[in-house]
This record gives sequence, C-alpha cells and structure tokens, in this order.
Amino acid sequence: MEGIVVRRVIPSDNGCLFNAVGYVMDHDQKKAPELRQVIAATVASDPTKYSEAFLGKSNGEYCAWILDSEKWGGM
Repeated sequence: MEGIVVRRVIPSDNGCLFNAVGYVMDHDQKKAPELRQVIAATVASDPTKYSEAFLGKSNGEYCAWILDSEKWGGM
C-alpha cells in the first residue's frame, strides 16, 4: 500500500507539540488543553513513578506546569 505524505502547518504557540500529536491522532489541531489534562492526570496518579528525580520538579509542580498554556511541552 502506498501512502501520501502531506505537510500540515501547526501554529507555533505553546501548545504546538500537543496540537501536532492531536492532529496525527484525531485530525484535530486544538487538542492541547485535552492532552495537557491527560498528561497531568497520568502524572498525578502515580507520584512514586513520576517523582522529582524523574520529572526534574515535584509531582505537583510538574502537573501545574504542564497545565499552564503559557508553557510549552518540552523541558
């Protein structure tokens, strides 16, 4: 099966990583808030696994940080 590669431009804002993933998953470029919620809930659900040593900040700080739309998805 042959495929076609199509380049899509995602607005360069602090949610671009999440919106790009959302577009690949659901063809929706507005997934940043939803995906930030999923990440925060996953991290908060296991503070032992997602510890300060793993995250580079406390579990609570990381959850607050990832939910902040002014922050981008990298560290």
